Amino acid sequence: QLVGQLALQICHIAGSSNSSSSSGAMGQDDEDDGAECMAMGSLQTVISVLQACAMVRDPQDLAERQCQAQLFAVVTESLLPMLARLLQPDGIDFLEEALEL
Repeated sequence: QLVGQLALQICHIAGSSNSSSSSGAMGQDDEDDGAECMAMGSLQTVISVLQACAMVRDPQDLAERQCQAQLFAVVTESLLPMLARLLQPDGIDFLEEALEL
């Protein structure tokens, strides 16, 4: 659930910062920077959660590997819309993190 909520937050921030940056308002620059930092922090959190979930205590344990596969299947549903958004030209600021995911 955490990953899904963060993914929605990132999409919202990325969308709002890109649309407001095209308007060119002077005060918007600081807000855009703050929103971009928040989105970047959320992306790093998602990456950390996924890395932690990727750890397998016993690679020979079939039950653990199946549980992990089910977990990633659920998480993927939340991440695909976010990745689709970030891999568009207006998500270029987050390209490196999107590829890391």
